[in-house]
Amino acid sequence: MARWLVYLLFGLGYAMLALGWALVLIWPFSLGLLCLAGLGLFAVKKKFHQALDLGFALGVMAAATGISLEMPFPYALGAVLSLLAAWDIDHFSRRLTLAASQDDPRAMLGRHLGQLGLVLLVGLAASLIVLEIRFQFNFELAIGLVLLVFASLAALINWLRKTER
Repeated sequence: MARWLVYLLFGLGYAMLALGWALVLIWPFSLGLLCLAGLGLFAVKKKFHQALDLGFALGVMAAATGISLEMPFPYALGAVLSLLAAWDIDHFSRRLTLAASQDDPRAMLGRHLGQLGLVLLVGLAASLIVLEIRFQFNFELAIGLVLLVFASLAALINWLRKTER
């Protein structure tokens, strides 16, 4: 049902990565990413379910490495968001095959795509806002943030332990 969207987003993500690496003038890696995209699309077509998991992980690593080598940020961000959307739609469509027969799969897919679009837009907006904000952290603020993170993790772990019982 949504397979064409998975193929489109996966190919688009790797095309953006290849273009970003080409702009950094590392052509062999750019061509390797295009070959990897073709191989990944072939594996997805043959219903190798781990292909998108591996493709997403490799794409994120390629984007992170590219950013450290001065790849333009919009290419890396667009590629990661496209790969994330392809991964999510693939997993949702596999779960959708297990839905009850009285549920309308097209309506469920439409709702999911709407929610996914909203999440991706919020993530894109947050990423662009964070790029513009510049903070000067002092030592006391950094220690306070670390303590807040540990306290939050402890509260989350305690809550999860209570809900398991």
